[in-house]
Amino acid sequence: MNPGTQLGRYTLLGKLATGGMAEVFLARQEGPQGFAKTLVIKRILPHLAKDDQFVKMFLDEARLAALINHPNVVSIFELGEDPATKTYYMAMEYIDGCNLKRVIHDAVRAGKPLAQEICARIIADACAGLDHAHNLKGEDRKPLSIVHRDISPENILITYGGLVKVVDFGIAKAASIEGRTQAGQVKGKFSYMPPEQLLGKPLDRRADIWALGVVLYWMCAGVKPFSGDSEGEIIQKVLGEEPQPLLSRVPTLSPGLAEIVHRALSKDAAKRPQSARELQGELEAWMAGEGKIATAVVLSDYMNARFPEATDRDRLLVRALLSGELQQSTPSATDLASPMRPPGTQAKRAVTPSQASVSEDVQLALGNSQTKKVVGAAVAGAA
Repeated sequence: MNPGTQLGRYTLLGKLATGGMAEVFLARQEGPQGFAKTLVIKRILPHLAKDDQFVKMFLDEARLAALINHPNVVSIFELGEDPATKTYYMAMEYIDGCNLKRVIHDAVRAGKPLAQEICARIIADACAGLDHAHNLKGEDRKPLSIVHRDISPENILITYGGLVKVVDFGIAKAASIEGRTQAGQVKGKFSYMPPEQLLGKPLDRRADIWALGVVLYWMCAGVKPFSGDSEGEIIQKVLGEEPQPLLSRVPTLSPGLAEIVHRALSKDAAKRPQSARELQGELEAWMAGEGKIATAVVLSDYMNARFPEATDRDRLLVRALLSGELQQSTPSATDLASPMRPPGTQAKRAVTPSQASVSEDVQLALGNSQTKKVVGAAVAGAA
């Protein structure tokens, strides 16, 4: 779609990103008496429009996100259908900021680790949004049992005003969504999956707690707790190894914060915080106890110092799109704060576990012989 294209009530200004499932555009909605609103249009890719699986995931995301109304979750305004291409799109809240992955990479490249209280503030706010989603009830007042299942730095956005927003419920599980993901299916990114997810077991909200622990570890240490040269190596470490103690990596880190991180990364879900609210409470209590309370103002100051409006390429790009100075997409647009992964990211796969009680995704990554060895050890350890 070209800039200026009309899509329902919205005028497309330029493409921000393309991912494995959809493309994202900056758009504007205009109305009488000078009314104008900037937002984001997320449209399923045309070549996937006839793939029932991808369409179902896209529609499930829209239906779930429409139920969630919380300041720490990106809002969905409308689900529409493009009459020209017969593809679905979502009109979404535009986030004037960037994703957490860019913030982490910037800190690592600059050799300036994120302040501990900023790490705690970001994850505590993400917890607030997730806890709201986890506890949602349907019109019948029955719990929806939503689990995000794809928490990662790409899906945590930070505005230049200091607000934290969780995005992309595209593979979330909800008990009440028609066509929902079946228990035991594996989707998402291996390095953020808890052991029970890799083993194809039923998931609950504690899977999101594990993922938040992975993100917080990376923020504090500058490296992920489980990494490797291949997906198979990462899976083996998640299933069979403990992460290196944070204090051995960062001796100046508060022992209290390190303890919170490692508890979130317990392989036994019963030993993790049992809800996002509990994890949020632990982080808030740690900040208060240390006298290091990071507010939205502190976070805003940090974001604007690291990504100044006058020189940051992505902020300048959005300004150019909004002003009409730039009428085409550019490669730098792919790292903007949008509910989408950078180009080249593979679409998520949904597969049913084999009789070996491990997902086929994991089997493909490990190979048959490695699968038997790793899963056997994991099962023996859990016995």
